[in-house]
Amino acid sequence: MATETALRADAARNRRRLIEAAARVCADQGMDACVDDIAREAGVGIGTLYRRFPTKDDLIAAVLDDRFGTVEAAVADAAQDEDPWRALERAMAAFAEAALLHLALVHKIAYTGSQAAAMHQAKDRIAARFDAILARAREAGVVREDVVARDAMALSGMISRIPAWQLEQEPEIWRRYLALMLDGLRPQGARPLPHPPSQAVAPFKR
Repeated sequence: MATETALRADAARNRRRLIEAAARVCADQGMDACVDDIAREAGVGIGTLYRRFPTKDDLIAAVLDDRFGTVEAAVADAAQDEDPWRALERAMAAFAEAALLHLALVHKIAYTGSQAAAMHQAKDRIAARFDAILARAREAGVVREDVVARDAMALSGMISRIPAWQLEQEPEIWRRYLALMLDGLRPQGARPLPHPPSQAVAPFKR
């Protein structure tokens, strides 16, 4: 039993190493990333990679599922906050931080080939979470009536546009800009927005 438990733990560690390594390598190389490079980055043999992920598409799908799953879980957790405005703040902060960390990866691989449909589905699930948060915030009167989920997602994603040099000097500066964005969502003094965003708007995409 102890041996079986150890083997399962080792397999789980290798899977995590491969996902993290694939994220790093693909963020740099895109879909042309070589599985040999990924295995080397993970510190495992190529046989171990193929035992965990029979094809490169399987590995890429696991990476994207991991990254978008983390964002969705964070937004879902924010939705449980009893304070409607704080729930929105937490959800947008989670989305903004994800955009900062994973933009290069998602931009290069998320909307290509076999991954496109899965990523649009992930986007829609996250948007549904934001819809629920915004509905509660509107009911409480703490957010303007014409804000929709994709507004909140697009604004949060804009955090990734902060220059790299500024983030290197001030890693937490994005929270200042997010606070300014959030203030623009409050109902006081709001002017009508010109038109709703397209349903085709995609999170993280440049």
